[in-house]
Amino acid sequence: MYLRIDATIDVVFSEITLPLAGVNWNTVMRDRALLLRDVLARHRWTIGLLKSPRHPILP
Repeated sequence: MYLRIDATIDVVFSEITLPLAGVNWNTVMRDRALLLRDVLARHRWTIGLLKSPRHPILP
């Protein structure tokens, strides 16, 4: 069961792209934060999973 959940979370997070090299770090961090917000807004169910002890990504 956990393997299927882990794989699903991996698919969701694959929507978050890597930043381009040479871009100002402030811009990169802002863009990634906005992208993460958009991804989690589309997949709200992942937030509960990420807060679980198995996935300690969010506080």
